[in-house]
Formats: sequence, C-alpha cells, structure tokens
Amino acid sequence: PSGLDLGVRKITISTIGFPAKIARLAEHPRRYQLAVSLHAADQALRDHLVPLARSVRLEELHAALREYFEKTGRELTLEYVLL
Repeated sequence: PSGLDLGVRKITISTIGFPAKIARLAEHPRRYQLAVSLHAADQALRDHLVPLARSVRLEELHAALREYFEKTGRELTLEYVLL
C-alpha cells in the first residue's frame, strides 16, 4: 500500500557476483530477479575488466549461481560485454 505497487518479479538485482551475497539472496523470502555481470568468460580478462571482481574466481561464482538456481528455481541473467 505504501510502495510503488511493483511486483517482485519486476525487480532485478544486478551484481558482479559475490558468492556469499548470492547465497544470502537465495534465502530471502522474496524472489527477486538476479542478473550477474560476467563481462568475460576468461578469468584473466574478467580481472582486467572488473578489478573489483578479482577476489571472486569464476568457478566459485558458477557454484554459487548453480546453488541459487537449485534453491530458488528462478532463472538468472548473465550479462556480458562485447568490446
């Protein structure tokens, strides 16, 4: 009643992908959409393009996203940059 009257499916949370935060989102009672900005499928290139993501290995991110899907059943969006 006091909000914008948006359904939770209309809200997308976009992230560069921190596995612990993705796990936390999977436990949230509301099922928001999730989008992950990969920017590259190669770890070295991703580290170069997204310095903040250097602490996250793609293997860890993949495992977290798989868990998210298994727990929520919600599809997610992988965002990628073409240079």
